[in-house]
Amino acid sequence: MSFYLHHLDDYKKHLKKAVTLLNTEGVMVIVDRIARDEYAKEEFRVYWNEYYREQHEWHEDCPTILTLEEIVDEITAYNLEIKFIMHLPNDNRKGVGNFPKTLVEISKRGGE
Repeated sequence: MSFYLHHLDDYKKHLKKAVTLLNTEGVMVIVDRIARDEYAKEEFRVYWNEYYREQHEWHEDCPTILTLEEIVDEITAYNLEIKFIMHLPNDNRKGVGNFPKTLVEISKRGGE
């Protein structure tokens, strides 16, 4: 899932569908902007409306930004295992430090 979840109103539904497609030897990778914490998540709307949105040639609505904790909670609820989490190199745009591009690699727990 590459920069997909932040476009969804109901990310849980889409994660659940992805889980049903993941076999026991498969790996799912999520790459998206993920808020470092709840404070950053709340600040994202301000960042989006005051800076980011006007810098784009398209004008989409403010995306749904999640915290890493929310993604981890959802993943473990489906009996999945996080293999690793990595914050990717950030761009230099003003304000993005609180919501870095993040890669999360997930697999099903063995034998399930």
